[in-house]
Amino acid sequence: MARPRKKEGLFSKKNVITFIIVFIMISSAAGFIFSGSDRQTYEYNNIKYSYLNNAFVFKINGKKVYFRNDPEYIENIKMDSKIVDSVLNTKVVYLTYNPFNNLSGSIDLARYEISEDLANDFDIYTVNGAVVENQNLPLITCGNATESIPVIEMRKSNETRITMNENCIIFEAKTDFEMLELKDRLMYGLYGIIK
Repeated sequence: MARPRKKEGLFSKKNVITFIIVFIMISSAAGFIFSGSDRQTYEYNNIKYSYLNNAFVFKINGKKVYFRNDPEYIENIKMDSKIVDSVLNTKVVYLTYNPFNNLSGSIDLARYEISEDLANDFDIYTVNGAVVENQNLPLITCGNATESIPVIEMRKSNETRITMNENCIIFEAKTDFEMLELKDRLMYGLYGIIK
C-alpha cells in the first residue's frame, strides 16, 4: 500500500528555489528596461546633455530640447551673433525657400522644426513662404526682410554656411544632411548652447 504524500508547505525547498529564480528573472528584465542602456551623458559649455534614441537631448529651463547633431560636430559652422539677436528680438519670422529644388524634403523638415521650437520655446510666430510663385505659399524673398520681421531663406548651394544680408538670414547647403545641420546650428545659438 502506498503511503499518503506529505503536503509541502509554502516555504518548501522546491518553492523557495522557484521564488528565487522568478525574482532573478523579473529583476533582470526590470534592470534592462529601466537602465537606459542606450543613454550616454556628455557636457558642452558646462551644460550636460545626453544621447538617447539617436538624439542629443538638453534640458533647457526644465524642458527637454532635441537635436540631430552633436554640438561639438557643428560648432565650426560660423554664425554671426547678429543672427541670434535678429531672431530673438522679434515676434514673427518669415521662412522661405524654393520648393522646386532637390533639398525641399530637408528644408520642409527644417522649417517645421524651426517653427515648432520658435513657437513653443520663444513665443515667436513663423510665416512660411516661397521665393518663387507657388499656389500653396505666399511669395516671400529677402526683399521682404525688415528689422521687425527677419526672413530665413533656405537655399541649395555649393557651400554650407549661414550668413546674414541686412535682415535676411541665408541658409546655404549642399546636401539634405547639411541643411539639417544648419537648422541645429541656428537652434543651438538661440538656446545659448553654442555662443
